[in-house]
Amino acid sequence: MTQATDWHTRFDITIYQIGWRLGGKAASGRNPEFYGRNEARGTHIWLGGFHHTLAMLARCYHELGRPLSSVTKAIQPVDQVFFGPRLGGGRGSMFDVPAGELPELGRPPAPATIWACLVRILRWTTRSICDFKKDVLTTWIESWPPPHRRRFYSSLRRAARHGLAVYRKRTGDPSQRIQTHLAAATAPDLESALLGNPATVRVWVAPLLLFIDFALTNLREQTGQNSAHLDLLELTAAIARGLVEDRLYLRADFQPLREVDFRQWLHGHRANPKVLDHPALLGLYDLLLAYRDGDTRSPALAASAALELICRGLCDSRGPLLYQFQAGPGEVVFAPIYQVLKQRGVRFAFFHRVKQLELDREGDRVERIVLARQVELLDPEAEYQPLYTVKGTPCWPTLPAYEQIVLGHEPLVQQLDFESQSGPEVEEIVLTCGHHFDHVLLGLPVDVLPAVAPDLLERSAILNASVRHLATTACEGAQLWLKAPWSALRDPTEATANSDETSHRGPTANCPSLVGFGLPQPLSQFEVRTHHVAGESWPASQWPAQAIAFSGPMPAAFLANLPASHTPIKRQALAGEHIRNHTIRWMQIHCSKLWPAIDDNAQPPWDHLVDPHERPGNRRLAAQFLWANIAPGEQQIQSLPNTEQFRLRPDASGFTNLTVAGDWTDTGLNASCAEAAVVSGLLAAEALGCRTELNWWREAAKAPGKRTSKRVPIPTRRRPPSGE
Repeated sequence: MTQATDWHTRFDITIYQIGWRLGGKAASGRNPEFYGRNEARGTHIWLGGFHHTLAMLARCYHELGRPLSSVTKAIQPVDQVFFGPRLGGGRGSMFDVPAGELPELGRPPAPATIWACLVRILRWTTRSICDFKKDVLTTWIESWPPPHRRRFYSSLRRAARHGLAVYRKRTGDPSQRIQTHLAAATAPDLESALLGNPATVRVWVAPLLLFIDFALTNLREQTGQNSAHLDLLELTAAIARGLVEDRLYLRADFQPLREVDFRQWLHGHRANPKVLDHPALLGLYDLLLAYRDGDTRSPALAASAALELICRGLCDSRGPLLYQFQAGPGEVVFAPIYQVLKQRGVRFAFFHRVKQLELDREGDRVERIVLARQVELLDPEAEYQPLYTVKGTPCWPTLPAYEQIVLGHEPLVQQLDFESQSGPEVEEIVLTCGHHFDHVLLGLPVDVLPAVAPDLLERSAILNASVRHLATTACEGAQLWLKAPWSALRDPTEATANSDETSHRGPTANCPSLVGFGLPQPLSQFEVRTHHVAGESWPASQWPAQAIAFSGPMPAAFLANLPASHTPIKRQALAGEHIRNHTIRWMQIHCSKLWPAIDDNAQPPWDHLVDPHERPGNRRLAAQFLWANIAPGEQQIQSLPNTEQFRLRPDASGFTNLTVAGDWTDTGLNASCAEAAVVSGLLAAEALGCRTELNWWREAAKAPGKRTSKRVPIPTRRRPPSGE
């Protein structure tokens, strides 16, 4: 909205924000009472295809006068992904993430079609298999069982007879001929020759899928092959098979799959049952907290949302597949956004909580907004200044700037939760349409609406359906600072060899850019944040050699058992006790799965935890950051099967002066992620008459040879997984 230079002639914008910081569920802050350490809830990972998010961040940095290199320093590619052994024993598997150069962070590139994503999936899968045999590929195929070998060569001959030039015989080294066929068959420029003719597509894909299936079967029979890597290749093959068999490559979206679970869809396309429990697949469910009622034994993720995230977030990456923040999201993302908007002339009213939205008599528009002002500022004429500086970087603090607040020095005031929907109130403020506002851009989470907008829910059937059918889940986590580096706890052979590293006091050299999934509940995913430490102000005697953050869903059963009579503060205290007990139990039982240097029969690594007070045993957790998001507004939106149709478009609230925004709205990428939130904001801006980069994105999508009609039917071929 403020991108155009003449926006002041069209808009007068005030942002009313609960509490003292921006970011919502992704908010983070520096703890000024604990060496300015970064405390962030959740794991914060961006996929390489989050083009609108990356472009927005680059614009902010450019406008603030920061060089583009500062963006690429703020977000770095993830080097490795750890998939833990949630099911069964073992130590988990480490996967190297394919390297990629950081793309130019300008206007978002033209979107890849589903067809292009299909070709990329097949290209990566076939290349990965060829890498196992490299120069002996043809000889290896000759060693396959005769039925497999004959079927594969027959599919090549059939494709050549069908007129597919990529499968015709070529001159050159016969030992490289199969690799040449596979490379040509997955070249990026095949769309014009194949798209629109399903029969030709089936002939084209048959040799590729047969090669993948027979090669994986043969590799599994050989000793010494990593089955986790082979399962991952089988998983990508099942995705490709489903895209072809359901003719999804002819579509612009995956809407017909919104009623089926992703694992169920894979099973319907003959995915090995073992693959359905692959850590990479569970990692996708972990990333989205896609578990019904917060129970990791009940995974539930709409296939439409999963495939959108895979195709748009991963396959459409123009550089690295995954990004990791080099500091907290508060200072990498939300502080620059605040500074840019403030610089452009947007007003911020912090410490204002929405209490009620009220309609006019006709019920067509929002007439009044009732706000609770949460604090009195010492200087009523001045605006609240939310940021403070740590090592030259503007940051949000983990607590309000009490020195700017009336009675801020009082202990009772410092115990108040200003980010809670039931937080304090010093004055009620009523904004009226035509006097204080003309249009409302509502950025509240969907689970807050029943409390603040009952009139709107009663009037709007579609908004009411969103509230009733969209599910959210509470989540919990622990952020730990350790004296021992990752390498010393991960590799037992290095634990003693690198003992001098454990006494390192300063920025840890070569700390891994690493994320992980598939660990036991509740701390099912993690992110190594050792690189954050260099920007913090630890004293030499306490400098951590490792920082790591865990998170996962909180079972709904725990919240259901909390007495309804408890106050929000009491409920939050019980949730804090719950995550502390969970963390202790998890460390006692499962920590050796992540850190093999810790013997299963030994005590958990309590002594490795950094604690200025040097408390004994698990009491050192008091010096760590444990958190639980349980209140409405803090929980994460889910993408359960058969719910996507209830998401509301930002421009379709049903009220003439109300536009909604948030990752719970219908953005096409209907999953809880940064890209969904950014696209929702762009759609909201378009609803207010602004031209955004989404217009360019749509125009590129309509270019010749790009996405086609959405009316292609999907064959109904569904078999539920056994036992479900």
